[in-house]
Amino acid sequence: MTTSVSSKTSYVIVGLDPGASKMDKITQHKIRTVDEDQFYDMIRTRPGQAEKAAKSVAEYREAKAREEKLKQEKEREQERSREREREREKEREKERERAAQREKEKEKEKEKEERPRSTSQVEALLETSHPVSPPPVSLVAKLSPSSPPERTAATDTVSPHFGNK
Repeated sequence: MTTSVSSKTSYVIVGLDPGASKMDKITQHKIRTVDEDQFYDMIRTRPGQAEKAAKSVAEYREAKAREEKLKQEKEREQERSREREREREKEREKERERAAQREKEKEKEKEKEERPRSTSQVEALLETSHPVSPPPVSLVAKLSPSSPPERTAATDTVSPHFGNK
């Protein structure tokens, strides 16, 4: 493609108002003239060029389709990854809840061990944890069942084994 006309020129694309000197050279060298529409027709119908253009367009479309497919696949993988992370976080939260529940159960068990439930357990704990020395013989004689309980001036109550007077 050149801007000047010579004997080596095959075609000249002429616009609406070509210059007089250019038209003289075109006529002198017997060069074929075409307008813009004819030029595009020549390009479209040139042997092999249409197929090349169509092939290029097809290759371009295929490349774009592959690119779009890869992009969508990458987005799906990223979404699956985010979903897996959400699932892992849910599992971690459940594990934290189970650990908290186990801790509460341990605390309840500890409270149960520390707090007796019945009078017999209280007595058993008192016997094992706080040994009491036997009462003096004089007190035992005063509280024996053969003699009535004695009243003291300090209280009006007596041993629970004998009742009140």
